[in-house]
Parts: sequence; C-alpha cells; structure tokens
Amino acid sequence: MSTMANENKDELLEYVPGEAVDALMIHWYVKITNTGEKKNLMGADTVLTFIKFFDGKDLVLKTNSELGIWFAAWYEPTFDGAFQGMWTDKAKRGTKAHLQAVEEAFEYGLSKWPILLGTTRQEQIVDEHVRLGYTVLGKIPNLWYGDDVWLMYLTRESYMTRKVMLIKRPPKEDAA
Repeated sequence: MSTMANENKDELLEYVPGEAVDALMIHWYVKITNTGEKKNLMGADTVLTFIKFFDGKDLVLKTNSELGIWFAAWYEPTFDGAFQGMWTDKAKRGTKAHLQAVEEAFEYGLSKWPILLGTTRQEQIVDEHVRLGYTVLGKIPNLWYGDDVWLMYLTRESYMTRKVMLIKRPPKEDAA
C-alpha cells in the first residue's frame, strides 16, 4: 500500500494530509455537493466539517487525473472493530476497477480489524452487502436525518466465504 506521497494509481492509497492531497479532498467535497451525494455520506455542511469528518479515521483512496478522487473508504475504530464507509464516483460504479477497489478496501480493513460495521440508508443496496458477506442486524428508524438506516457487519470469515467473488482471479498454481 502506498501513501499519497508515493502515489501509484493502481494501488489503494493511504491518506496522508498535505497540500496536493487536501486539494483533491476539496475537489471531492465540491463534486459530492454538486451531485447531491453528500447527504448519503455524511452531514458535512461545509468543506471544513467534511475534512474534519475524517479526523481520527483511516482513509484510503483511489485517484486519477480525470476524476480526482474516484473511490474512498474510511474506517473509524470502535472496540475491537471499525465502522467502515465507502464512496465511489458514479462514473466508476459497476466497473471492474470499482469492484477491485471494494475488494482492496475490505482486505485493508479486515487486515486491521476482525469486524467491520457498516450502515446504509440506501435500502436498494442492502442485498448487495449480504452477497458480499455482511450480516444485517436490522433497520433503525429515523436515524439519519429522518431516514431509516440498516446496520450490518462483516467478519473475515464471512468475507472469505461470501456468495459473490467480485474479481475472478486465476487459480494459484501448485508449487512443484
């Protein structure tokens, strides 16, 4: 894994504050504000509250010159696990690159914590989470700005035995 200072576009990059990266963060904030997606991520009303939202969290990103930040995953440690959130630019959703980024984010999170907690207010993606190995605990009414929220968790074991493998990798050759 690289840091933003050692940027390699094919790797999941750990966020390290700095002038160039913070400019990308501001661009990301403007993008999600203009598309209305900010409401699905967090309640950050200003760019300052957006940047502050990531304080104390692990943040990993994928970027390119066309879209800036196109994938982000963040982790907030809690007890022996971490809350995880993800966002993907609409232009990349459903692509092989997106699916690979999701896998890398799960592998990153589960390498640091045995349990990842997730929430969504988007009922239409709850089934996708289940296919990826999440266990849904239930729906909490009116939790997120008056909307219902689904709470779920992912373990290393459930991730490894999930029904859907996102990226098909060639089988490993037996060592002779």
